[in-house]
Amino acid sequence: MKSLFRYHFINKVSISSINQNTLIPLYKSSISDQKLNNFSQSYVPFKEYFQLVPIFLERYLFDHGKHFVVGMAYSKESNLLQLKCLAHSGLYTKYIVPQNIIPATFGDYNQSARFNLFEHTIRVDYDMIYYNNQQNEFYLFDREGKWEEVEIPELSIEKLFDEKKYLNEVFR
Repeated sequence: MKSLFRYHFINKVSISSINQNTLIPLYKSSISDQKLNNFSQSYVPFKEYFQLVPIFLERYLFDHGKHFVVGMAYSKESNLLQLKCLAHSGLYTKYIVPQNIIPATFGDYNQSARFNLFEHTIRVDYDMIYYNNQQNEFYLFDREGKWEEVEIPELSIEKLFDEKKYLNEVFR
């Protein structure tokens, strides 16, 4: 039986305190804003959307959630990452704590599905996969997306990733 307390929720006070003007942009997908805005208003699919349908389906079929990230920003005041994700139903925003994010290999990502229903899409950058160990989900990024060259000490891999700790946690 799954525990009811396995998810980590961020209270609404910290999310509502995020000033949208002070967010530091970190990543932007190659899918144009015009396509994303039209999709969120009229739900008319576009070519890139159809390439991602297997990810949308697998998101609901397996234990691990999968989120295709089209935009990411960081809030220094609240120490949260804002992810704009694309799903079959449209765009949604997700806030996560950076300390819960670890880099994952393509093998870990593949193993989480137990078996592959679909061929892997070429749209996803399989070198940039992140795993949220608190919410048990993967974050996938666009292969042609653009990462901003911003130095944020709070997000350094040396500060956030303790390999021994996470490997012991994942393989218990």
